[in-house]
Amino acid sequence: MAATNQQPIVIISDSAIAKIAIAVKQILTDDFKALIEEKQKTILFELAEIKQKQTELEFSYGEDLEQHSRKQCVRLSGVPYTLGENTDTKIIEITNKLGVDMQPNDITISHRTAKPRQIIARIPNQRLKKKLLQASKQLKDRPDLQEDIYDLLSSIGCSSFGNLLQGTGYMYRLGDDHSGPYTVFAPSDAAINNLPPEIVKIFNFGNWELAFDIVSYHITKDISLLASLQNNGLYDTMLDNSQLRFNVHTISGANITSPDNTATNGVVHVIDRMLYRFPEVYTTQYVHEHQNLSKISLLIDKGGLHDQLKAQNITMFVPNDEAFNAAPNFNMTNLLMNDTAIANFVSSLIVNSVYFTADLVNGQDLFTSQGSRIRINVIPGNITVNNSGISEPDLITKNGVVHIINKLL
Repeated sequence: MAATNQQPIVIISDSAIAKIAIAVKQILTDDFKALIEEKQKTILFELAEIKQKQTELEFSYGEDLEQHSRKQCVRLSGVPYTLGENTDTKIIEITNKLGVDMQPNDITISHRTAKPRQIIARIPNQRLKKKLLQASKQLKDRPDLQEDIYDLLSSIGCSSFGNLLQGTGYMYRLGDDHSGPYTVFAPSDAAINNLPPEIVKIFNFGNWELAFDIVSYHITKDISLLASLQNNGLYDTMLDNSQLRFNVHTISGANITSPDNTATNGVVHVIDRMLYRFPEVYTTQYVHEHQNLSKISLLIDKGGLHDQLKAQNITMFVPNDEAFNAAPNFNMTNLLMNDTAIANFVSSLIVNSVYFTADLVNGQDLFTSQGSRIRINVIPGNITVNNSGISEPDLITKNGVVHIINKLL
């Protein structure tokens, strides 16, 4: 019989086709339903996130409005209370005495507080408010028109730092009489005008997080008047895990040029430079992390001196690698073979107190932990330590300060 290529014919009944159609429809329906349910869950989750964000924004907006409202207020203390007084009228009388033309409609609302019975007035016109505060300084017998920290900055030569507070959000906190109290170490306008370009760039071109950290490093909680600051005392800042070190008349190496400027919510000390180098590591770590200090780092390792370089309140004059290379008759190999000699050498670089360059005076003698004497010579623009120049001064560490020098002592 001849072979045939014909395909077998399959006959499917109408009822079978109907059953297949129903089954396929059910499968598609189930898949589509599952897809819709999954999408619905995602949408509901995203909607919940949006509602949460909306709540947070509404709260933040309300808080900002309240802070803005408080920014319009001025406080007057020392104004005698009289029964049935009109505080608006008293404010007008005071402003007339100060030579400031203020009308009743310039005051939105005013009232007496509980003790200490100050008068608080809301004056939306910021120019008028500023004029009033400036005029109040001219009268010795005036009521004490107190400014918050933010407003105070412009009247003590720190307007530029005030602008940085605006850019980082601290304006609202330091401009709030009900916030704080705080102590602010505010760089003068001259200090900010003399910032190096790389730091100016941080504030001008949007590195907000670093700018925020730098500003936070200038602010501490509570009130610390100059007389209460302890030599070698450490003070926690608003920057997490970072402290300022007070030393004689400096704060982390910056001179305090105008101390104890009091405000309604704290005190401001004016300093002569911005503090943008944070103490992130101990002296021993600082030395190990810098390539140009490899030789002194090797000696510290070989001598097992890490704990000595973690001691609190030390100044270390650290020779860079060039200082070792240029030293005549210095034999590194011989030194590495004698742990006692290593300990003596490293100890001759350490002073057991903190000295920033601002604390050093001409002809001063410092004594090292090894017992040797270091002579300081200061001429304008230059400081030498036993005739060695300081190539990198005032490098702040968690336990003191490092000065990198270019000759062996």
